[in-house]
Amino acid sequence: MSVTRLAVSLIRCCLYLPQIVRPLRVVGFDDAPHGHAEMVFDNVRLPASSIIAGPGRGFEIAQGRLGPGRIHHCMRLLGMCERSLEWMCARVDNRVAFGKPLSQQGGMQDSIAESRMDVRDRSWVWWVAPGSHAPMRCRLSKRVC
Repeated sequence: MSVTRLAVSLIRCCLYLPQIVRPLRVVGFDDAPHGHAEMVFDNVRLPASSIIAGPGRGFEIAQGRLGPGRIHHCMRLLGMCERSLEWMCARVDNRVAFGKPLSQQGGMQDSIAESRMDVRDRSWVWWVAPGSHAPMRCRLSKRVC
């Protein structure tokens, strides 16, 4: 395989080599020190055997890893939506306005119903992806979540 000037390769190196500049947030979450980070590699020399899957195949490997990441973050966000909906329902039972609990007022019931439908729609689209085919789920996770 000929490697062009624009080809990307992935390499593996020891954890002590890079200097972590700053942790990065992913989908609003800060998973430091175990999550994503911006790193600097200064004066690092590695043998050619450190290249993963061969020269110029880095983009192919990265694309293969994006799908599971999208699925993970989509499911994580759906879980957060479910939890937020539970908190909203608990909160409106405890709050009183105009002499009755918020949960008994029409406007709040509409808001809760809309939120429930939004979460259910996204979950439903996810779980009934055509044939539960993994590539289809990856594409859906980009659009749904």
